Amino acid sequence: MAYDSPKQIRRRQRTNEYRAPRRTQRPSPIKVSTDEEWGRTCDFAIACLHTQANEGHCDAAGRHARALVTMAVYRRALQIMRDYNRAYWKAMQMARIELMGVA
Repeated sequence: MAYDSPKQIRRRQRTNEYRAPRRTQRPSPIKVSTDEEWGRTCDFAIACLHTQANEGHCDAAGRHARALVTMAVYRRALQIMRDYNRAYWKAMQMARIELMGVA
């Protein structure tokens, strides 16, 4: 343990006395996209998927399909977090089970 001089001790005590009080972070409300926004997002992703598939880019079409599934699971997980007050990973697991049937 290092030696603290009286000057260092006084300085530390003074900064602790005048420091602003710590504030607790307020949880931000969970925002889930509306059905209309979700519909537009799905329409765009499906249009991209069909465009890529018609052009013969199977890998890109697969990525669009996977992104669509991931977005659906994430949206459902946010709904579960908001409605049932679950933690993020638990909500993701519940959404996967609900939508895909796998954990």
